[in-house]
Amino acid sequence: MIELKDISFSYGDENTLKDISLKAENGDVVAILGNNGEGKSTLISCINGIRKPKSGEVLIDGKAADKMRRRELAKLIAYVPQKSDDCDITVFDSILLGRKPYIRWNITEDDTAICQAVINRLGLEKLALRSISELSGGEAQKAMLARALVQEPKVMLLDEPTSSLDPRSQHEVMSLVRGIAKEKGIAVLVVLHDINLALRFADKLFLMKDGRGRIFTVNGIDAETIKAVYGIDVDIAKIGERRFVMIKD
Repeated sequence: MIELKDISFSYGDENTLKDISLKAENGDVVAILGNNGEGKSTLISCINGIRKPKSGEVLIDGKAADKMRRRELAKLIAYVPQKSDDCDITVFDSILLGRKPYIRWNITEDDTAICQAVINRLGLEKLALRSISELSGGEAQKAMLARALVQEPKVMLLDEPTSSLDPRSQHEVMSLVRGIAKEKGIAVLVVLHDINLALRFADKLFLMKDGRGRIFTVNGIDAETIKAVYGIDVDIAKIGERRFVMIKD
C-alpha cells in the first residue's frame, strides 16, 4: 500500500503541487489524469525520490520513504518512464537491470530465473536476444514493464506508458498492467491522457487541476467534473458495464 500525505512541490516561486493526498491499496490501479502542465509527472518524480517535496510524506506500508536507504526503496518502488532505452543492449540484459537492487557481487541463478519467468509471463521470449533499439513501441514498453516487474516491487509508477502506442498496443499494455497488479498485489499509479483508457482499466481516477487532486471511483466521475478539469463539454455513455466519455460537438 502507498499513501501520499499533503505532498507539495515548487519550481522556484511556482507552486506545482499543493497538498496532494492519495492512497492506493495493494492491487489497486489508480490513473492520474489532467491537462498538460498540471504536475502529473512531477508528482511521480516526488514519489520515487527523483525530486524532493517541499512538504508532506510518502508512506509505503506505513513506513516513510524518505527514511529508507536507496537500495531498500528501489526494492519497493519500480518506475517506468515515458521513453524506453535507446542503448544497444539486449532485451534480456535490459530487463536484468531491474534486479540491480538485489545484486551484491554477481548475478545469481535466482536473478536470471526471475527475469526468465517475467519474460515468459509477458510473452517476450522471441525478443529476449534482440536489441532494445530494434523493438516497436509496444514491444519496448513491455520490456520496460518487465524490468519493473523483476524488481518484485510493492508499488509501480508508470509515467504515460501508452503515449506513443497504437490503440491495440495501448490495450495490450494496460491489460497486462491491470492483470499483474491484481495477480501480484501491486499498487499501481499510472499517468494517462486518455480518460477512456483510464475508465477501462483503472479502479480509481485521480484528477489534477491547479496543483491539487481529487480521487474518484470509475462510476463516480461525472460530466461536470470532467469539464471542471479539462475545460470541455462531454457526455458520458454506458455500454454494458463500461462507461465512455464523448466530447460534445
